[in-house]
Amino acid sequence: MPIVTAPSDHVPHLQLADLVTAATTAAVSGREAGQELVDVLKPLARRNAYGYVGGAGLVFWPPNLNDLYYWVLGEDTYVKGGTGHPIGPTNDPFAQPGRPFRNNSGIPD
Repeated sequence: MPIVTAPSDHVPHLQLADLVTAATTAAVSGREAGQELVDVLKPLARRNAYGYVGGAGLVFWPPNLNDLYYWVLGEDTYVKGGTGHPIGPTNDPFAQPGRPFRNNSGIPD
């Protein structure tokens, strides 16, 4: 229980986890400094059986946010239940509605 009860400045591996979490949060929120670290963070993240970080090493909830994997990680597919679902921009007039980040990241230029 020392990890849970000790202050973070006394537990170096807890500090590292705090740093990775902060950098990931910064990348997802569109902070330039966080986005610059995505290439360093991706190898640290868990991947699913298909090699994607989305849904395994980084999880967004609710599922209508899955298009953020495209904008943050550069992934073009989200796999659930062994089935790949395309994510990111599309010109398909029959595309599933209710996906607020399909055509843009939501981050002002």
